[in-house]
Amino acid sequence: MMVLLDRIAGFYLPVLRIKNHGIELRDAAGDDLDFPLLGLPEESDWALIAPFNDKTLMRDALAHAYASAALPWSPRTRVKLS
Repeated sequence: MMVLLDRIAGFYLPVLRIKNHGIELRDAAGDDLDFPLLGLPEESDWALIAPFNDKTLMRDALAHAYASAALPWSPRTRVKLS
């Protein structure tokens, strides 16, 4: 059994209905449960971000690309256009 804990993360703008979500996956005992989502590697903590101020959807991805080139570890990103 998998338990999904969802919380609104960061700044929430109710007028524009934009929410960032922090997601934690846990098993029935309450321990972290690593699971792959959206083609990314297994992890138990996920952040789904709605970048309202970034119309190009490139700022976060570009910052993470530079960070992964310069640092030993950086979060992986995936941009989904709908």
